[in-house]
Amino acid sequence: MQATQARASIHERSDDGPSAEPVDPDPDQPLPAAADRRPTLDLSDPLGLIPRAALGALRSLGERAIAHSRPRDTAGEVRARIVNDEQMARLHLSTLGDPATTDVLTFDLADDPGLPLDADLVLCADEAKRRASLIRVPVEHELLLYLIHGVLHCSGYDDLTDEQSHAIHAREDEILRAVGVGPIYSRVAGGEP
Repeated sequence: MQATQARASIHERSDDGPSAEPVDPDPDQPLPAAADRRPTLDLSDPLGLIPRAALGALRSLGERAIAHSRPRDTAGEVRARIVNDEQMARLHLSTLGDPATTDVLTFDLADDPGLPLDADLVLCADEAKRRASLIRVPVEHELLLYLIHGVLHCSGYDDLTDEQSHAIHAREDEILRAVGVGPIYSRVAGGEP
């Protein structure tokens, strides 16, 4: 997996949209129940790059995977946008100076694994389709792997060394098993069929 982590936001906020400034909670109001404070997923496919049913499956699996990857009492949000190779290559070039397409870009806006999840992810549908065809899995499962990989980057995982790479991919497999999909990355890496 050639995932890349960046530190800028790709989430477009309008003047009428939510404030970029954090809002302190009202100390007189009780905190939401733990079940209400799980991270949420805002998934978009503005170009219609994957079938509607696959998008629905990805949304459902993604919500479960994010909940499994983070402590239940940690609120937060993941915004994931599905793009094509051309869009991904442009964004990869503008943020990290690399003109090649990639599978996922992670923009960790919380910038601290101990804070509530606040992440923008960009998932490449064209790359997912190529890899899914190669290993014979549904495209939504490959995109789910990218989503999990990005969330794990925001949870303190990295993949710069062999040891780090092993740890993040083992955690991906654990989450994929927990949501009923099973390992994806190891199929490409020569592991499970």
